[in-house]
Amino acid sequence: DGPFSLKDTPVQVEAPTWSGVYFGVGGGYGHNHSKNNYHDDSGDVDATSSKNEFADGGLVSLIYGIDRQVGSRFVVGAFADFSVSDLNRGNEDIHNAMTIDRSWAIGARAGLLLNERTLVYGTAGYTQAHFSNDGWWDIDPDGGGPTVHGKGSQTFSGYFVGGGIERRNTE
Repeated sequence: DGPFSLKDTPVQVEAPTWSGVYFGVGGGYGHNHSKNNYHDDSGDVDATSSKNEFADGGLVSLIYGIDRQVGSRFVVGAFADFSVSDLNRGNEDIHNAMTIDRSWAIGARAGLLLNERTLVYGTAGYTQAHFSNDGWWDIDPDGGGPTVHGKGSQTFSGYFVGGGIERRNTE
């Protein structure tokens, strides 16, 4: 028979796996133009207003996650992210500015592999964002009385749901 030869050994190519830990950094800029319509049923003409409002600014996000491929078609995972931002709405000069300065989120995802490289997934979790302001929550009475100063900051939180498509570019 002769000696064993490597050329006769079949090459086994391992399929890519979606199991592992990941870390990411992201950045961006956003701009919003909205119209704030207010109406009071009191009958007072001055109790109705419509005002154009704008918000813009940048943000940087850090994300950490872990995924586990289950069988050949399913992926489950968990993640956490933290963002710092300078998303401003209003005008500091007239004391009605509000800024989203930081936020965080934790969540989980579950997905279906359409093929070895394409994942369609749904996600859900909990998030919290901190807003600071310069007069946003102040109360300015019409009678010419003194302005009642509101909170200088506020934290809002809640649940989120979402989804997406992810494409694997490398082996």
